[in-house]
Amino acid sequence: MNILWRKTLRDIARSRWQYVSISFMVALGVAFLIGSYSVYENLAGSYEGSYRKLGFEDFSVRFNSAPERIVNRIAQIPGVTAVEGRLVEETALELSKDTSKKMLGRLIGMPVDRELKVNRLHITKGRMPQVGFPEVLLESAFAKHHELKPGDYLIAVRQNSRLSLRIAGIVQSDEYLYVVRSKQDIVAMPDTFGVLFMDENVLGALFQKSGQINEIHCTTAANASLEKVMDAARSVLIDSDPEDPIPRKEQPSYQMLQQDVRGFRMYAVLFPMLFLGAAAVSVYSMLNRFVRAQRPEIGLFRSLGLSPSQIVGHFLSGSILIGVVGSFFGVLLGIWLGNALSRYYMSQVQVPFPEIIPRLGVTTVGSVVGVAVCMVSAWLPAIAASRIGPAEAMRPVTPSFGRQSLRLDALLPGLPMMARIPLRNVFRQPRRTVSTLIGVVSGMCLMITASGLLDSMNVAINQLLSAEFGYDLRADFYDYQSKRVVQTVRSWSGINWAEGVLELPMEFRFGKRSYSALLNGIEPGSRLVPLVGFDGKPMKVSEEGAIFGPTLRSQLKLKVGDTVQIALPEYLTKDKSTTKEVKVVGFCDEAIGTQVYMPRWQLETLFRADLDLPGNAITGILIVADPLHKEMLRKRLLNLPRVASAISAETMRTMVTDLIKTSSRFVRIMELFGAALAFATIFNMISMNVLERQSEVATLRTLGVSRKSIGLMIAAENLVVAVIGVAIGLPVGREFVKMFWAASMTEEQQNLFSFSVVILPFTYVQAAVAIILVTLLSLPPSIAYLNRIDLARAFKERTN
Repeated sequence: MNILWRKTLRDIARSRWQYVSISFMVALGVAFLIGSYSVYENLAGSYEGSYRKLGFEDFSVRFNSAPERIVNRIAQIPGVTAVEGRLVEETALELSKDTSKKMLGRLIGMPVDRELKVNRLHITKGRMPQVGFPEVLLESAFAKHHELKPGDYLIAVRQNSRLSLRIAGIVQSDEYLYVVRSKQDIVAMPDTFGVLFMDENVLGALFQKSGQINEIHCTTAANASLEKVMDAARSVLIDSDPEDPIPRKEQPSYQMLQQDVRGFRMYAVLFPMLFLGAAAVSVYSMLNRFVRAQRPEIGLFRSLGLSPSQIVGHFLSGSILIGVVGSFFGVLLGIWLGNALSRYYMSQVQVPFPEIIPRLGVTTVGSVVGVAVCMVSAWLPAIAASRIGPAEAMRPVTPSFGRQSLRLDALLPGLPMMARIPLRNVFRQPRRTVSTLIGVVSGMCLMITASGLLDSMNVAINQLLSAEFGYDLRADFYDYQSKRVVQTVRSWSGINWAEGVLELPMEFRFGKRSYSALLNGIEPGSRLVPLVGFDGKPMKVSEEGAIFGPTLRSQLKLKVGDTVQIALPEYLTKDKSTTKEVKVVGFCDEAIGTQVYMPRWQLETLFRADLDLPGNAITGILIVADPLHKEMLRKRLLNLPRVASAISAETMRTMVTDLIKTSSRFVRIMELFGAALAFATIFNMISMNVLERQSEVATLRTLGVSRKSIGLMIAAENLVVAVIGVAIGLPVGREFVKMFWAASMTEEQQNLFSFSVVILPFTYVQAAVAIILVTLLSLPPSIAYLNRIDLARAFKERTN
C-alpha cells in the first residue's frame, strides 16, 4: 500500500463520522431516486399494460340514439381495427341493504354472450351476467366503498319504476381506473356515482331503447391517421347529431391518471436531487477544509516529487469511496423502497394488472449518480490542492476577512469578554460560517418542502370544500324538476334555507379555442354559492352575462367584455342544439376553475326549448339545516320525486380527504427522508466546523479557560449561526416550496387547479425548532472530542 492510500485511510479514520454522515446522505438520495422513480415506472407500466391487455379505446363518440347496425359502417372505415357500440344511460341507484343511500348510477350495455372487442372488463370476483337476466357487473372502487359482493342487490330507480339488479361480478374497467363521471365533473365519488355493466338487451328494454346505441368506442391501426378516422366516424354518425370525437388522450379517466403519473415523475426526480445536492455541498465543504488543514502535507508531497494528478487522485479517492459506499446501501434500500411503495400505491388505485418488477436501468442510474455527485463536488477542492506549491504550502493561509469581518459582538458592547468571543467568531472565518449556513438552510428547505406541500394540499382542499360545499346538504335529480320543490323543502322542520340550482354541461367556444365545463344557474344573491373575485371581494351573478372560473379564463384566453359561444352536448337534446352567446362580465377565484355562473332564470330561458325544461327548472337543491336534523332531512330528501342522490357536506369532506390519502402518505414519507437528511447535513457541517478549531481550543486551554467555558462558547457560536440560518431558511424555504410545487404540477393540472402555496405557521415553527435541536445534538460529540485533544500535539501542528 503506497503512502497516499495510507494517508487516505488515516484521513477516513480521523474523520470517520463525517464520512459516515455524508455516505448516509448519499445513500438516502440514491435510495429515494431509485425507489420513487421505480414507483413511477411501475405505475406507468402497469397503466399502459392494463390498457393494452384490455384493448383500451383510441377514440369514442357520443351521439343521439342510432340503430345498432351503424356499428358495421363504422367498422368499415379504413384504419378502424375494432369497434363496439353501446347504450349508456344514467339513473338513480339504491343499495338494497341500505335504502338510506341513493346515488347516480351509469348503466352501460354490453354483450354477455361474447367477449368485448374494445374496453374489455377484468372480473376480479364473481362471473358474467346471464343472458336476459337483470344482473350487473359492478365497478370495483364502488363495490369496495359500499362493501358490496356478488349476490348482493342494487335497485335502479327510474321515475315510478324500481328494478332489482343482482350483482353477478366485480370488475375493473380501463375506462374507469380513475372513476370520473365526465370532464366537467372530475370529483366524482363512490357515495354519489357508480358504474355498472349489464346485458345490452335488458338495458334497452328498461329504457325503451331496444336495438339502439348512443356511443361507439374504437381502436385504430398504429399507422392510421387518428384525426382522419375520427372525422370519418363523425360523418357516418352525422344524422344522429354526434359530439366531437374524444381521443384517448382526452378521455377523462385516462387524462387524470396521466396527469397524476407525470406529476409523480417530477417528484421522483426533484426530491432525490435535494438529497444528492446536500451531499455534494457537504463533500465540497469537507474537502475544502481538508485542503486548508493539510497544506504542509501537500507541500511535502509536492517537494518529494508527487505530480498534481497524484494529488488530485488522492483527494478524489476519499470522495469516491463515500459515493461507492453510499450508493451500495442506497441501491439496497431503494430496491426495497420501490417495491414496497409500488405495492402500496397500486393497492389504492386498483390497477387490473400490476407490473412491479426490478427496474435495472433506474438502479444503474442511481448508483452512477451517487458516485458521480461525490466526484464532481470533490473536483474543485482536489484541483485547488494540486496547485499548491511547496513554498506556498509552508505559509499560513491569509484570513479572508481579517479586520473587515462582520463583528456581531459590536452590536452588544456591554457583554463580558467570554460572551463576546463566540459572537466575534461567527464571521471571522466566513467560509466556515457560510458552509454551515448552507447546511442549515438546506435542512430548512427539505423540511419545509415536505410539510409545506401537505399544508398547501390541505388548504387547497379546504378552499375547494368551502367554495363547493357552502351548504349542509345537497340533493341532485336525474331529471329536471321545478323550483316548486324548493318551496316544499323550505317548509320542512329543521330547514334554515334552501336554494335551487340548474347545472348543465356546456361546450364553450371563443375564436378557435373550445373547452367543456359546467354552466351553473344560481339564484341572484345566492347565500350558498359564494363567488369571490381575485381581489378577494364578493361577486354576484349579473343579468348582463356570466362569471367565468380561472381555468376557462386561461384555456380560452378571455377578458372581460368578450362574447363566448355556448352549446349543449348533442346527447342532451333530441334535435341539434342551437348555439347561444354569453358575455364575460367577470372572473371568480376558485380551487377548481372549470365552472361558469349566471342567473338561474337566464340559463333556463336560453335552453328551455332545446331541453324542453319545465318552468323554474332546477337540477339540484342546496340546503342549510339544523345540525340536529341533518341525517333525518337527508333521508327525507331521498323520497323526493326523481332524486338521484342526497348527501351531506361532512360526507363529501370525508370522501375528498380519502381521495388524497395516498398522496398525503407519500408526502409524509418524503418528510421523514427530509428530516433524516436535514439531521445528517447539519450534523456534518457543524461537526467539521467544531473539529477544525483544535489549535484555537488548545490556545484557550493554555490560557486557563476551562473546558466548560470553551464548550459553551462553541455552542453559543454555532447556535447563533443556526439562528441566522433559520432566519434565512424561512423565506428561502417558502420560495423553494413554490418552485417545487410549480415544477411538480403538469400544465394540465396548473390549468385545472387554481391552488396556491400556503405554509402554515406551525410548519415554520416546527422546522426552526428541529434545526435548533439538531444543532444541539450535533455539538456534544464534537465538543467532547475537543476536550480530549493533546495540547502539546495541537501546538506542534500549529507551529508546523
